[in-house]
Amino acid sequence: MIDDIYNTDVLRLAAHISRIHPLPCANAEVQLRSPLCGSTIGVQVCIRDGRITDYAQDVKACALGQAAASVMAAQVIGEDGLEIARVRGEMEA
Repeated sequence: MIDDIYNTDVLRLAAHISRIHPLPCANAEVQLRSPLCGSTIGVQVCIRDGRITDYAQDVKACALGQAAASVMAAQVIGEDGLEIARVRGEMEA
């Protein structure tokens, strides 16, 4: 079962996390820790006209958390808060 979770695609994403350098002038930032596994992810964003124009992250997580952070970094630029909330809701469902 563990091989199904930590497959080649997940490991590839985890190994190639982008946007890891801090932003000099972030509009907002947050750091959260998972009480379940102890993973910590910090995020900084620059927002202009309601859209994310730059994004940075500090990821200290397992391969699944790293892979998720990798996907987020590749998709978040240009999105607005409503779209981020919509995707979050889908993920929670």
